[in-house]
Amino acid sequence: MRIALPLLLGLFLVGCQNAETQDTRAPQPRRSGNDAGEAPFFVGHWAASEDACETIPWEFTETRLSTPGEVTCTFEEVKQVPEGYEIAGTCTAEGPPEPYSLALSQAESTEGLLVEGGPFNPVGLVACE
Repeated sequence: MRIALPLLLGLFLVGCQNAETQDTRAPQPRRSGNDAGEAPFFVGHWAASEDACETIPWEFTETRLSTPGEVTCTFEEVKQVPEGYEIAGTCTAEGPPEPYSLALSQAESTEGLLVEGGPFNPVGLVACE
């Protein structure tokens, strides 16, 4: 028993030291479900093509979006629905801010994002890593 206690204490201290040295980089945006506490799948950077990810991505947060075409939208209400998300917000696109409704849905097979409504024609986007 005398040998086991110091051995267990040593293992515990090593485990604590390893926990402190773990990678602390910010987590990548989640692209799947929305369990409690998880960011919606649309949060992150998206583009019309993988090549466009390098220079002109769309940026989505939980409360807004901005596009390379200088459209910005602030989300006032984000509602999860079976198809994805319905969003009521205010967008600025080549004029004064106006109220819009957006629909965001995820293509599970391609992990793409379909944006409908707002000041946009329906557009499919790919995730930028």
